[in-house]
Amino acid sequence: MANISSAIGTLQFEGEWDKSFFDKFIKTFNKYLDDQAGDYYIKISNENFENLEAYINGCGRWSFDNNLSLLNRWVHDYQVKQSKEESIAEWNDLLKEMEAQCLAINVYYCDEESGMELLVEIEGSLTPLQKDNEMILQWSICNEEYYSYNRNNLVALKLYNNDNFELSMEELKNDLYQKFGLIFQNDENKKGTKLTLHHQSQIEKEFNEQPFACESEDIFNELSFLPETI
Repeated sequence: MANISSAIGTLQFEGEWDKSFFDKFIKTFNKYLDDQAGDYYIKISNENFENLEAYINGCGRWSFDNNLSLLNRWVHDYQVKQSKEESIAEWNDLLKEMEAQCLAINVYYCDEESGMELLVEIEGSLTPLQKDNEMILQWSICNEEYYSYNRNNLVALKLYNNDNFELSMEELKNDLYQKFGLIFQNDENKKGTKLTLHHQSQIEKEFNEQPFACESEDIFNELSFLPETI
């Protein structure tokens, strides 16, 4: 089974969308591609017609970029309460109408997957295109920026907040004191041996680079100076 990434972002609908087709597009898109359709999905929600905006999220097959690249195939393979031919025909009609009105969608999202340490911010577009006598919704990347996979970046990109992580810095500090009698430089509430700035920096770096550490031991095991006396 492929690793599953998690993505969140926004859509900006470009062109002269009328309310009827705006609603029709989102309803049809979600019918074929949202979280009811499979383990890997793309879902549009919280749409705002006045601003021609919506929220997008999904679980990627390795990455959310793969979902957007494969969405036409997934629609064509859809056979829930209708035939494959009916799915293709409905999708073609939707995209023909979109093309006739010169409509497009700009996509902005962040995607993360811990196994591959994927953390990326992507800007792209979805445009209707005729290909091999069929209409497809063409996904094109305009800009992408990759980040180091760590706690600070996951929070900065608003994929997580600090409450989402199992291990907090306070818990780590308490365990460091309980197990080794060591305290941070600015800790005036405990009587223990103060870490050197270098060793404190090593702990902070390891804590940041292991955002999903379940317990302090996961961090301590990567620090060669423990449990030696400093």
